[in-house]
Amino acid sequence: VTLNLFYNKLGDKGISHVSNCLKTNKVLTSLNMAKNQMGDAGMKSVAEMIRYHKHLKVLDVSRNDISLEGWMPLTGAVQGSPSLETVRVNHSNLRVKQLKGTEKTLAMILEGNKDEEGE
Repeated sequence: VTLNLFYNKLGDKGISHVSNCLKTNKVLTSLNMAKNQMGDAGMKSVAEMIRYHKHLKVLDVSRNDISLEGWMPLTGAVQGSPSLETVRVNHSNLRVKQLKGTEKTLAMILEGNKDEEGE
């Protein structure tokens, strides 16, 4: 089952509400939260949801304004997820080299991100 919330302008508060509701969901396997004006607080809510959710395979959080501080809880949650296979962070402010050392056997889709030199 897929939930597509692309471009709903939920912001951190809306993302937090959605994330809390999805913690115990047992059928959702794909979640698109791209382009929702999510910041660090929203990403922390998503990371917490991932820690509880045991069935999610695909997560798209592309096109949100997350700092490195906001990404760190997500990388920790991804490391501990038994089901997550793909995380999309396309066109974000994340620098690909900042994710070094947080690898898990995942298909991390990082196209469109700035590298450390800002290219």
